[in-house]
Order: sequence, then structure tokens, then C-alpha cells
Amino acid sequence: MRTIRRRLQENGYFHRIPAEKEILKAQHKEQRLAFALEHLVWDREWNVTIFSDEKVFNTDENGRVTLWRLRGTRYAEENVRFRQRSGRITLGFWGCMSSHGPGPLVRTTPHMNSEEYIQILSDVILPYIAETFPGIPYVNFIQDNSGVHRARAVQNWLAAQPNLRTLNWPAKSPDMNLIENLWGIIVQNWEPQIQTREALAQYVSDQWEGLRARPDLFNNLIASMPQRLTAVIENEGSVTRF
Repeated sequence: MRTIRRRLQENGYFHRIPAEKEILKAQHKEQRLAFALEHLVWDREWNVTIFSDEKVFNTDENGRVTLWRLRGTRYAEENVRFRQRSGRITLGFWGCMSSHGPGPLVRTTPHMNSEEYIQILSDVILPYIAETFPGIPYVNFIQDNSGVHRARAVQNWLAAQPNLRTLNWPAKSPDMNLIENLWGIIVQNWEPQIQTREALAQYVSDQWEGLRARPDLFNNLIASMPQRLTAVIENEGSVTRF
């Protein structure tokens, strides 16, 4: 076995955890490819685009928590990750971002309906646009294809907003939605001691607010859009490294 492993390594093969991506059907690839081809010519348009998404965080968010400890101290209290008897705790959030940095972050109910979503759009997105993009005729708006987003009431509301241009976003395309990187950063910095609803809410909020001090992050994310679209085109609509 060691000989086989060594030979594989000599030929450039390494034992790694496989990347996890969405399963894409032919229609998904076609939609992704069409979107990438249509928007590859975009440049400054991405600077007036809002990327939005929902995310559910839970107290078991990071299953690969590690720590440094002395031999024989595995069960010392400071080295144990305690769990509540009731199991994991989950909290839902809606957030958005743009070239100006992170936008508002809103707590959502476990099963948000179209009325609640429209309330967020009305109470959060519209003021955010007025404050962040003053004098701009309209901004582009990205949301995924969840059932709530596709509800007729939501579609009608969005269509009635003269300063909001909703893009025809292809399904199963988190690799092109920049806000996914923000969720990833929050998970990456996970702390094992987050085991209560209050701690979870505070952690997510603190991490989100901390992103406001990283303007270069958002500049780089916006600048990566042509690369992301090019990758989709080169892969004929299939998954990318993003």
C-alpha cells in the first residue's frame, strides 16, 4: 500500500478531501453558459450590482474543528466541545453586498415566506440603494432561484421598482454569486464554543460587521466576475473552481 501511495505521489496524485459542488443537469449548464456569455462584456456594471442571498448557520457549522492539546488531556474541560442536549441550534440570515462592501444583515424566520421577503426588500434594500447609490438611475439585483424568490408576489413587487433591475439568474450558480464568499469567511472563522442561540447570532453579526474593514476584499471580489464568467464558459456551463 505504501508503494502504491508513493508511486501515486510521484505522479502528482495526492490524497485530499474532494470538492463539493452542486449537481448540474444539462439545462442548468445551458442556463449558466448563456448567462456567462451575455454578461462577459460587463465591466463597470458590476460596480452597481447588489449580490444577495440567504444563509442558515448552525452550531455544528464546522465539523472539522481542531485544537492543540497535550497528550492525555483529550477530555480536559478546556479541550472538550460541549453540545446542548436539545441538539444543534440554527439561525437564518439574509444579507447583501456590493462594490461598497457588505450591506445590511437581517435575521429571518426558519421558513421565510414571500410576504416576509417583500418586507425585507421594501424596508432594507430600497433604503440601502438610496444611501449607497445616490443619483444612480438603477442598480442590478441578484438573487437565487428559491421558491420564495420566484413567488408571483415577489416578482410583481420587483417589477414595480424602477430603480431595481433584477437579473435573470441561472439556477445552481453559487460560484457566480459573490456573497457566497462572505458566508464562507464566516464559517472559516468558526469558534467551537458557539453553542447557544445568543452566541450564534452575536458571532455571525460580529463577523459580518468585521468585513466592513476589508474594502480590498470587495474590490477583489467584484474584479473576479470576468474570471468567474470565463471559467463557466471554458467549462461549458459546468462547475468552476470558484
